[in-house]
Amino acid sequence: DRPLPAVPPPPFPMTAGDAAMGPIEAYDDDAISPEWIMNTMEVLEKATWRREAALEEIFPVRVFSKLLKDCRRLFDKEPTVVDIEVPRDARINIVGDTHGQYHDVLTLLKSAGMPSEKNLFVFNGDFVDRGAWGVEVFSTLISWKLCYPESVFMTRGNHESSSCTQAYGFYREL
Repeated sequence: DRPLPAVPPPPFPMTAGDAAMGPIEAYDDDAISPEWIMNTMEVLEKATWRREAALEEIFPVRVFSKLLKDCRRLFDKEPTVVDIEVPRDARINIVGDTHGQYHDVLTLLKSAGMPSEKNLFVFNGDFVDRGAWGVEVFSTLISWKLCYPESVFMTRGNHESSSCTQAYGFYREL
């Protein structure tokens, strides 16, 4: 159950036609596009408002697994410590502790703008646990990382450890 006592109702009508939004299709092997991510974010957001929608119906395991594997390959190539150079005509946004709060992440991205070569992001860990939508948050962040690997940076927080994910809910969410 995913209660939302402090979140306003969705700004769009929920109809049976919304089921046609999913499932999320796999992205091209060549590259993940901003359009694919925006579509995925929209599908995931609408799914959060539908209690009867099972995540695996909306986000097929094969698509989520591909996303994880592709991101793992990218992370394996990166050094543990990175220096981030912000271009003169760009800005950097530093975000921490999203804790599975997908609507907060969406609001933040709408407010700050989506990641791009001119709009860099550092996500300082604790992406999951406590909130009800850790999979949605994590998949959105790693999608942007795959799309803009030189503009999106992610650090692992304590809530990305095995013990915390088991204690605080992300393990069960998966």
